[in-house]
Amino acid sequence: MWLQTLTNGAGFPILYLPLLLSNQSTSIAAAKPLPIAKLAVIYAVFGITAALANLMYSYGLLYLPVSTFSLLSATQLGFNAIFSYFINSEKFTYLTFNSIVLLTFSATIIGFQNKVDDYSETFGGKYLLGFILTIAAAASFSLILSLDAAQL
Repeated sequence: MWLQTLTNGAGFPILYLPLLLSNQSTSIAAAKPLPIAKLAVIYAVFGITAALANLMYSYGLLYLPVSTFSLLSATQLGFNAIFSYFINSEKFTYLTFNSIVLLTFSATIIGFQNKVDDYSETFGGKYLLGFILTIAAAASFSLILSLDAAQL
């Protein structure tokens, strides 16, 4: 379980290469840098939250069928939109709202459509726990993304 959790976040150093190779815009370069202590706290909180989200995803996948896990993970779109609306002041359009509603409801219906008793024996009786952990992981990862965008 821990290996899967660590593997989820292991690709982050590769993501720094395009950032280092690209030209930074003047608006980012002209911004006043944060003090090192404050920046360290922000990165530590983001890192711990990302690690917890990865761990919740790992346990969610352990306790759910892959199809249900995939649909529940897709609710991250809805959480992204909600957090972006409140934190980053993004606007909702009709198409955005429609896709969020359809995706969230379809994932929820499919998640509850399967009888919990059918999966109790297969997944050790922790189907509901997997459902909750996967939704919580999607929400926390979306929160990280919105807060990271707000920081820029």
